[in-house]
Amino acid sequence: MHRRPTRTRLAILRSIALSTLTGIAITASNAGAQNVERIWVDAGGSFSVKATMINAYDNSVVLLRSDGGEITLSLDKLSEQDKAYVAEQKQFESTLNGLRAAPPSPPKIVALEPLKIPFDASEAEAADAPLQFDGPIRQRVSDHLPASIPADRSPMDVSVADARIMIQRVDFNIGISPPIAINTLDASGNSKTSLIMSISEPIRLPDQITRQELVRFELDRGSADVMMRHNETLRLLDHHLESGRSLVAVGFNSLGSGGSLAVLEGWQDGGLELSHRKELPPRRSAGGVPRLRWAKWIDQNHALAVIDETLGLWNITTGKQLYQIEGIDKRAALAVSGGGRYVAIPYEGGVDLWTTATGDWQGRIKVEKQVPGVSFSPLGNQLAIATTRRVRAWDLPSAALAGDVRSRNSLGTGTPFWIDHDMLITDSGTLVSLYRGVPIWRYDVAGSDRTRIGSKLAIFRKSPITELVIATLPHAGAESMIRRIDHSVTKIEPESWQVAGRSAWEEGQWVDRDVKIGSLTKERR
Repeated sequence: MHRRPTRTRLAILRSIALSTLTGIAITASNAGAQNVERIWVDAGGSFSVKATMINAYDNSVVLLRSDGGEITLSLDKLSEQDKAYVAEQKQFESTLNGLRAAPPSPPKIVALEPLKIPFDASEAEAADAPLQFDGPIRQRVSDHLPASIPADRSPMDVSVADARIMIQRVDFNIGISPPIAINTLDASGNSKTSLIMSISEPIRLPDQITRQELVRFELDRGSADVMMRHNETLRLLDHHLESGRSLVAVGFNSLGSGGSLAVLEGWQDGGLELSHRKELPPRRSAGGVPRLRWAKWIDQNHALAVIDETLGLWNITTGKQLYQIEGIDKRAALAVSGGGRYVAIPYEGGVDLWTTATGDWQGRIKVEKQVPGVSFSPLGNQLAIATTRRVRAWDLPSAALAGDVRSRNSLGTGTPFWIDHDMLITDSGTLVSLYRGVPIWRYDVAGSDRTRIGSKLAIFRKSPITELVIATLPHAGAESMIRRIDHSVTKIEPESWQVAGRSAWEEGQWVDRDVKIGSLTKERR
């Protein structure tokens, strides 16, 4: 039991001994149950060592000797008194830190019936008529938190494998849409998932020929095919999985203003065609060209769209508007729940929750005086609300705050992306755990477009290589840190916590950098 580690191993062991993972010493547990240096004896009573317990796992314990050496012992080789001590410390520290060996299992949530907004199919479509703001105006009626509402997960699950697909270079001045999942049938009649995106180069001169493409990524073959080239600017906005219809913006100018909202069909046979093309409504204020800022399908016929500072729900087939909500902040990126029933609208200082079908206001969740990023969880039961240094999770069924992670470093100001029911990637690329209450890792994703596809993160980079990456997160380095956190018997202090390390994507893999594993506290030197 007195095996002396090599110099190299000793340096490594000293670095992982503390499990602060931050480079900042974390204070020891309170005096009532503080891990202290003590005599450890084996089950036969033949060997002993004076050491401090620093980590405890299911079948082993990690001890730190006074000379800085670390040893790992099997629990079945320890005396009964030492086993009892380990069990007591694990129970106390787990209660103190609010940590267990793993987060709770995700709740069992069954998808609601697919949302279908009724409409009169006999209404004639005015093919050339623009969209109009002629629906009733919905308003916030009071100032209260949302009441309990059912979870609203997507009725369709998407599953993709890790992939890396390179395409023709896309310059920085060329606009792209985030990758979107579609489902089609293969030659055997089996459903397969592909990703689609638009590539749109600004048109600055009349009759100028520019790059306007719709690209389809075949993940099973690792290839990318141009499915459509157009003579007008083209931007992919959303895709409705059940119907196979895409929502696109067409004919906008170099500033992104003007043009039309249209439907794109034909992904199954590859014969893509635009239909139900509707010009944007005129600006309400004098002068200028209207700008389509955001759009999302609610069902296969109805879509929400933000035009200038107004959100409207339209029947894309007939052009009829069902309602409108005014005063949308230009900086806000809205989010719709997986089943399409709720829309979260950020504003400076919080987020409002509305129903999509009727435009009924559900409540307001206040945050710092910022426009937060928002996204609904994959299960549709929680809403993530991210500001520069906090990520909150609002639980819809319980109408309560389910998580609150604070960070000393910026988490970004954009949309957070859920990885699973516990972890999210913030706009800055920081991996946070709601259950553990701390940021875990940072991924260098600056300059990329990102979106969640099933349980994976899709990352599209223009430079140095134009490529689409489908990645499983957390990667091995971050998972190792998570295990250390979960098995640590040192109190976690969120106020002094720092991200444990970061990774950059290089040559098809994550390369770990700046891993801060910690140092010995004075109590353990």
